[in-house]
Amino acid sequence: MNKKFRITPTFIFCLFFVALFGIATVSAVPPLPQEFYGTVTVNGGVPAPVHSEVRAQVNGADRGSIITDVAGSYGGTGNFVLRLVVQATEADMSGPAVVTFYVNGAKADQQVSYVAGTSTSLALTLSSGGTQTPTPAPTQQPTAQPSTQVPTAAPTNTQPTIDPSAPPVIPEQFYGMVTVANSEPAPYGTMIRAHGTGVLTGTLENPIQVTVPGQYGGTNFSDQRLTVMGSIPDGTPITFTIDDSPALCYNVDAPNGWQKTIPFQSSASTHVDLKSSFLPTAAFSASVTGGSAPLTVDFVDESIGDPTSWNWSFGDGKGSTDQDPRTIYYANGLYTVTLKVRNNDGSDTLTKTDYIYIYSSGGGGGGGEGGFEPVTTTKAPTPTVTIPPVTATSITIGSGDGIALITASPGTTMNSASGGALANLTITRVERSAVPPVPAGATYSFTGIAYDVEPSGATFDPYVTISFMLPENDWNSLANQDLSIKWYNTATSQWEDLQTTVNPPIRTVSAKITHTTVFGLFTNNPPTPVPTTIPPTPATPTPTPTKAAGLIPFLPFNTITLLVIVVVVIIIVMVVVIVLILRRRKQSTDDNGEGEEEEAESSDDAPDWLDLK
Repeated sequence: MNKKFRITPTFIFCLFFVALFGIATVSAVPPLPQEFYGTVTVNGGVPAPVHSEVRAQVNGADRGSIITDVAGSYGGTGNFVLRLVVQATEADMSGPAVVTFYVNGAKADQQVSYVAGTSTSLALTLSSGGTQTPTPAPTQQPTAQPSTQVPTAAPTNTQPTIDPSAPPVIPEQFYGMVTVANSEPAPYGTMIRAHGTGVLTGTLENPIQVTVPGQYGGTNFSDQRLTVMGSIPDGTPITFTIDDSPALCYNVDAPNGWQKTIPFQSSASTHVDLKSSFLPTAAFSASVTGGSAPLTVDFVDESIGDPTSWNWSFGDGKGSTDQDPRTIYYANGLYTVTLKVRNNDGSDTLTKTDYIYIYSSGGGGGGGEGGFEPVTTTKAPTPTVTIPPVTATSITIGSGDGIALITASPGTTMNSASGGALANLTITRVERSAVPPVPAGATYSFTGIAYDVEPSGATFDPYVTISFMLPENDWNSLANQDLSIKWYNTATSQWEDLQTTVNPPIRTVSAKITHTTVFGLFTNNPPTPVPTTIPPTPATPTPTPTKAAGLIPFLPFNTITLLVIVVVVIIIVMVVVIVLILRRRKQSTDDNGEGEEEEAESSDDAPDWLDLK
């Protein structure tokens, strides 16, 4: 009879052990690091100075660095000294792994193959007779790193002459407090960078990031500090930037007030506090920008950058040093206003040309800002203005709300309906409900601003200019639209186009006119495109995205590795089953009573679901 084989706990343990062996075989193991130590010389045999940086790269990527504490030596030779540890990655090991070395940012003469798990003695040298200042090793910096350009705050006429073949000098390290706008502590991640002739930037220690708000470089010697290295003679001016903005510096070790530079001092560790250097930016507004004389105007300073002084010029020969001054304009005309602001870091000037309009106006009280709401339908006549048949000088006449202006240039003839010389003009705001309507389907819209220029039938030769000088709030609501002035043709009951000029700096829309009527401000609307009937496109089934292999949340490997493990386990199980089948066939030839007895015992001891028949 056939002999049954029983699956025992020992067999299950062995199978589990074999599976674990398969997992260990297919799982990736990171490469072991390689250590380096030895001598380091520069300029043809000169020992590299203390605090020199020795940096290693594998295939162009930084993989380890060390700061020397003994001249001409790195990594030490004892069993308990800190060595240059180079840690390659699995990607580095996918092909030839080449280790290159840099001393204070300059590339050394040596490069070797990476040998994981070894400790290597290697003498590093920099050849003499270099023809240029050593360039920094390429580093893997994030794409959003601030620019390394030296800010224009750095002096350019006091830089010492640099010997291009000079070897790197002992670096200087900086640390201290750092503040930004309004003396706030610089936040985490703020980038601090040092600049100067011969200074290497883009290294592991220049720039550095703020890791404790309000501090850079730490307060302990073991903390990473802002390290200035390169071929830099003592006394070279060093400037600093905070997130690429110029900074002022205060040497706590040798107080001399806030300065723009710190002189380089080889091998020093210097406590320098930094703060952002903010130039002011001039800005201002006026309570009113037009009206009839006398016009009172309140100016409001809106400058940023904490200015400490103000210098105003109102364009009429007067000025002020107040922050928010008031002035009165008495004569008609256009006035240019200028503001210059200054703080400890510098100054800035803003000029607004023809910012204030003063003009003759009907209806008294000038200068109200008005708006889109109707003012009145009552025509307030202007005072009688003597207008010669041919004007010898410019004439400006305004509406009572200070928005609409009529300007006549020298040489303009202004005639009445009867053909005689025009004696006066009136400009009156028209209530919205009284404005002739926009026809249905028109490609323009009324803004709510319209004025009636009278007397009817008056003409201008060659023309006069009508302008709408909008208040700031109204301008802001219309500035991004296509504005135009139109005149109402009573003969055709249509709005007619005028060639319109828009002047954003002074918030003015103007057009040339040759006669009196109602004039309005409109926005042009682009025509609505007519939808084209397109036959429906058969829906294309959206492919189901294939999920990339990733880490299994509860396992230390990804799905591909898991599949490999499963395949290995299946192969192992199949081999075991084949072995068991062969053994069963061999045992089937043994048909003695002892075999039958063992079979009976096996039947009694193990459940049927564990039997292999």
